[in-house]
Amino acid sequence: MSAESNIPSVVLGVTLDENALQALREGKETELIKGFKSQKTGKNFDAYLKMDATGKLKYRFPERDTTKKKAASPKNTIPKVVGGVKLTEEDIENLKAGKETRLIEGMLSKKTGRTYDAYLKWTETKGIIFRFPGQDWGN
Repeated sequence: MSAESNIPSVVLGVTLDENALQALREGKETELIKGFKSQKTGKNFDAYLKMDATGKLKYRFPERDTTKKKAASPKNTIPKVVGGVKLTEEDIENLKAGKETRLIEGMLSKKTGRTYDAYLKWTETKGIIFRFPGQDWGN
């Protein structure tokens, strides 16, 4: 059975157009396809498709566009409080100078509700960057 015969015309709720089907037949990646619906979460997502050597469809997700969030959020200003902990003037000066802060202890994660400790660094493009004890910056 050829891999070509395994190409479905509908994938996670999206009907593939002829261009996408042709790309898959030729072993190429499709253009970005929008509107797939995750079977696991029920959420919609966008991805590129490609058929691997075994005839299985593989998804490649586009890089997230964080510029919209950055423009809408105050990432361009150094915060005075991070994770519920008020930064000292020295911490804020270090961030302004592009330096790492002291170990900030007892910050609260919004996602998990747990506290954590980290060193902070600030960049205009990414905002606050966290480095946890025992971790390198990974430059």
